[in-house]
Amino acid sequence: MILSWTRSWRRPGLSSLVAALLLVALSWLAPVAPASAQANSKAETKVEAKAKTKYVEVSLVSERAAIAPGQTFMVAFVQRIQPGWHTYWINPGDSGEPTRITWTLPKGFSAGGIIWPVPERIPVGPLANYGFPGEVRLLTPVSVPKNAKPGTDARIQAAATWLVCKDICVPEEAAVELTIPVAAESAPDESARSLIAAALDAAPKPAPWSATFSQADATLSVQSSELAKAAAAGSLRNIYFFANDTGWVEPAGDQSAQSGVAGVALSLTLIKDGALPEEEIQGVLAYETRGQFSWERHAVTLTAQPGGVAAGTTGAPVEPRLEGVMNLPSGGFLLALGLAFMGGLILNLMPCVFPVLSIKALSLARAAHGDTGEMRVHGIAFLFGVLVTFAALGGALLALKAGGAAVGWGFQLQSPVIVGGLGLLFFILALNLFGAFSVAGEFQGFGGALADKGGAIGAFFTGAVAVIVATPCTAPFMGAALGYGLTAPAWQSMGIFLALGFGLAAPFTLLAFAPFLVRVLPKPGVWMQRFKEFLAFPMLGAAIWLVWVLAQQADADGVLAILAAMAGVSLLVWAASTIDGLMRWLFGGLGIGLVIASFFHLNAASQPAPAADAAIEQGIVTAQPWSKEAIAMARAQGKTVFVNFTAAWCVTCKLNETVALNMPAVRDALSSPSVVYLKGDWTKRDAAIAQELAAHQRAGVPLYLVYRPGETTPQTLPQILSEGVVLKALDGGP
Repeated sequence: MILSWTRSWRRPGLSSLVAALLLVALSWLAPVAPASAQANSKAETKVEAKAKTKYVEVSLVSERAAIAPGQTFMVAFVQRIQPGWHTYWINPGDSGEPTRITWTLPKGFSAGGIIWPVPERIPVGPLANYGFPGEVRLLTPVSVPKNAKPGTDARIQAAATWLVCKDICVPEEAAVELTIPVAAESAPDESARSLIAAALDAAPKPAPWSATFSQADATLSVQSSELAKAAAAGSLRNIYFFANDTGWVEPAGDQSAQSGVAGVALSLTLIKDGALPEEEIQGVLAYETRGQFSWERHAVTLTAQPGGVAAGTTGAPVEPRLEGVMNLPSGGFLLALGLAFMGGLILNLMPCVFPVLSIKALSLARAAHGDTGEMRVHGIAFLFGVLVTFAALGGALLALKAGGAAVGWGFQLQSPVIVGGLGLLFFILALNLFGAFSVAGEFQGFGGALADKGGAIGAFFTGAVAVIVATPCTAPFMGAALGYGLTAPAWQSMGIFLALGFGLAAPFTLLAFAPFLVRVLPKPGVWMQRFKEFLAFPMLGAAIWLVWVLAQQADADGVLAILAAMAGVSLLVWAASTIDGLMRWLFGGLGIGLVIASFFHLNAASQPAPAADAAIEQGIVTAQPWSKEAIAMARAQGKTVFVNFTAAWCVTCKLNETVALNMPAVRDALSSPSVVYLKGDWTKRDAAIAQELAAHQRAGVPLYLVYRPGETTPQTLPQILSEGVVLKALDGGP
């Protein structure tokens, strides 16, 4: 942003002082997100042991950095398999051997069975195997005895054997061992917990439906109105049953499915001379349903009892299994582009962006009665500022995700340094609007070459700032578009970000090319100066709000640091406006030094996340912290679960809390004994929440989910809530 002094303050060197301060403040906004991710990665040291064989690298990871007596915790045996090779599921198919783990544990400790991921069907000539290419995470719960002594160490060893195959098969083995301290209170390992949580989320869940199988014609019937509705809508495909036991289902055989009003029936191919068991059969039923932009894979564990083909489960054929990558529905990318553009348009009305755009609109009104060519230059420069910044944010987000970081839209606002920098920027803008200095079309002291370009450069940086301050807001249509973008190829992802930018910039740019629309305003006069001064108050409000957000992320010293930075800015403005000569540079430099020192202090002032078992106040409704375990426990009790993924810096979230979640009727519904209210707070970086958002095709908050008894998938509520929408969802409505 280009700063120059006005009236009697237009003195040599003053522009340089203020510009230097602004460059210092803005410089904190660019490199912090990757640096913060790097700092987090250093802080999140995994409890992990590794070993490597010829074709597989294995590791043993604990979700807990310290364990407590009587606790059950998860460990993951992770296999990273060389490309082209694979290991095997519990039922390996036509050939192969599953991975087997032998545990050596301290006295009193016990290990449960392996929680297997959903396998892939791997064709091998005329045969087929069930297994895992790439990376596979085998989870095992480990129970700590109640008499375990705090202060001691628990040695946990996993000795594993497996068969890894490509054109040939090679038996391999490895032993890995962890030493985990026993403490009075357990301590999570955040990075390992997110890895294990992702594996749990991908593992098949118990099916809420009943199932039968017919020995006469080898037909498996699943009584599910959910599957029946999806099939009737053309939104069900790729149904496949992986039997736990070997010897009766032909892995290479076809499995054709038919749907009816009550569910689906799957015709299995039996091994020659084989027969269905006389007792129950167990396995994993995998299928895909059509999401908003792509096909989503699901899997449930199923137990079927002997019986005939259930009435109402046969009828129309279901789309057969398609090998390879799931395909997007026709027009998915174009639809996502359209939604992104609409979301960008609506961002202009959100409280995050409006104060910044109102300043530029004021300058547009001033120019409307002058040179139309200058207006158009401003409009194009603003458009480029928006697009370049969206591309930079999108590129940084994609790079961080490619590097393994769990981040999403608004990731930079999870850094206290960036939040503090934005608060300082809004404070500087407020001082500008009050008249301390002006955003002008000239930049004195930096050479005549820039003098003619100052207005365009100012418009460019206004667009950049508009994008940065837009990130706390998620407009309607944005969530789905960004969720699609972060799972699509990189070129499509960048297309989504640029479409958002075109939507955000479109109104201002179009006004710049249609000056007759702006000329309805009165000519520049005293009213414009008064309106400009009035706009300082929204800027101060934004600065105050960002300091409040900072208080959620950093300790009291962090808040003190940003207030000291604002004092440094005030000292610089005072020195620049009242003192001449060497003293001006001395006090101005002191102000800049105070800002720099404050930000260095702020970078070290982050406070730890709240304890995982602490209740969170949501208005006057108490919300429990979100976790996958909390959802599973509540659903096992037959309760409805309402999940609110939010953040202190998310303006849309706070709006929804005001107009919907804190309404008396909604509070009463959320406080009902039959409802469990969970809150996932993403104010600070949390890999588990980021992965859960991605699992629901979302790149940021807000996200609202309702899990109802008897339904395997949750209902996703709109990003803009109303009291009626929430009450209807909690009552069981669509």
